Amino acid sequence: MQQLLEFIPLVLFFLSYFSNETLTIGTHSLELGNIYSATIVLIASMFVALLVNFATTKTLEKRNLVTFLIVLVFGGLTLFLKNNLFIQWKPTIANWCFALVFILGPYFTNGEPIIKKFIGDKIHMPDDVWQRVTRFLIFTSIFLGLLNLYVVYNFSEPTWVKFKLWSALASSIVTSVVIIYMVAPHLSTDSQNDA
Repeated sequence: MQQLLEFIPLVLFFLSYFSNETLTIGTHSLELGNIYSATIVLIASMFVALLVNFATTKTLEKRNLVTFLIVLVFGGLTLFLKNNLFIQWKPTIANWCFALVFILGPYFTNGEPIIKKFIGDKIHMPDDVWQRVTRFLIFTSIFLGLLNLYVVYNFSEPTWVKFKLWSALASSIVTSVVIIYMVAPHLSTDSQNDA
């Protein structure tokens, strides 16, 4: 459900950008079909997703909260300054912030990878595997941030919007598959030890 809550705002952003409809809520209406209305939809839908997540789990995941705050700041700047580059830079900033968290995490967790600190009680693996997963996440985050900037500065805005949707989906699938491949041998060992 968590993954679904993360992708719904992105899909709504995509749909509102390419829509020619008018969204009416009460006495307010919003002409869809541009980066500014899509940004409003993104901010609002991410806020609703946070509320739904909190209502169902009674917690707010830090990653989702940080992503929402980045969207709020860069989306707000996009709307206030009428400059689409702010919202286009958001994926790069978010990815690089996550890379920075993975890089600096061991300084705040007594040398342990930060991801181990959060899920190490659920998955038991050797430290070298945790290190490989962390390095992979750092590389992926930096690469996706750079790739986003390449698309922003070399392609049209509609192409970037399409790229944003499909790259987010593809990168999530590929990242998950690679991490499962790295972690799977240790999961089967744990389940055999528990039996």
